[in-house]
Amino acid sequence: MTELAPLDLPKELASVADALRRLILETVPGAEERIYKGRTSAGYHDRQFGAFCGLFTTRDTVRLEFPRGVRLSKPEPIVKKGRYIEFGAGARVPKATVKRVLHGALMAGL
Repeated sequence: MTELAPLDLPKELASVADALRRLILETVPGAEERIYKGRTSAGYHDRQFGAFCGLFTTRDTVRLEFPRGVRLSKPEPIVKKGRYIEFGAGARVPKATVKRVLHGALMAGL
């Protein structure tokens, strides 16, 4: 995988954000990452499914948001209001769960 462009985040948030960024790009090969002005957030776009998620930060959280929600066979408790997952500084990213949710976000675009 190519090296990620750095985001302008505190170290404890950067580790969570980078883990999510790598997981998104690994799960959706060919997805385009667009770093937004201010370098504290990014959006992800797929040629077939369009915009499927965004990564946004506050002073102490990283939020993975799904603009069209997620389509899952059974609900995932970490998905809040069907639209986002929130992580605190230094949080562990549950890879298998996030991958399922990312696939559900792609399916919501169909």
